[in-house]
Amino acid sequence: MKSVSWIRKEDSHIVTVDRYTFIADDRFQVMAAPPGDSWMLQIKYVQPRDAGFFECQISTEPKMAHRIRLNVLVPKIRMDTTEENMFVWEGSQVQLRCVVMNTLADNVGKVIWLRNGKILNKFDLSTSSTMLSFQAKLDGTKLTETLTFVGVQKSDGGNYTCSLENVGFSSVTLHVLSGENPAAMHHGRGITTTTSSQATTNFHQRHLNHNYHQNSFVTIVLMILVQRTLHYVCHR
Repeated sequence: MKSVSWIRKEDSHIVTVDRYTFIADDRFQVMAAPPGDSWMLQIKYVQPRDAGFFECQISTEPKMAHRIRLNVLVPKIRMDTTEENMFVWEGSQVQLRCVVMNTLADNVGKVIWLRNGKILNKFDLSTSSTMLSFQAKLDGTKLTETLTFVGVQKSDGGNYTCSLENVGFSSVTLHVLSGENPAAMHHGRGITTTTSSQATTNFHQRHLNHNYHQNSFVTIVLMILVQRTLHYVCHR
């Protein structure tokens, strides 16, 4: 019977041979699908350092091999503005855009909007005269989530935050004017954005109780998010 091996090409390290693992990292595991002609290399909690080429080898004569490149995407989130304060006129249409770079389609619809620390949805309006809508657009690995106010009211003002679990969050403060002079107000610059694990963890402990886990099955070229589980499949 021919054996199946997985090799990490960067250092020529033998990761697995048949059902046995030869790497001191318990995130790596091989699984055979019956009747034993498909061997899956699983990498749990993928990290940027895992990026590179992996090769599946079958001990035929001559040797059969198939190489796969793993690209690890590290998502980043930010508001699509350079201002931390946004001034708009009462009754106008306002759009807040949240941009997630280096992401995949499975994050569409998972961005959470909060107003003054509370999760926002279209049924939770501050005034009945304001219409609120959410829209998501994925362009390659760039995800844009847009929050639109039609007929914004003064009571809609406040701190708005977009958040994506295991990635981070970004905020902007909306000021709704009705005759005031915005030039007389402090106009700060620079959105504060964080992707640190501690800040993200603390933020979600306070505001969110969502948990997303999804396995990705890949054959040739793949891109995967940090902290997901990855499978390579090798057919003998």
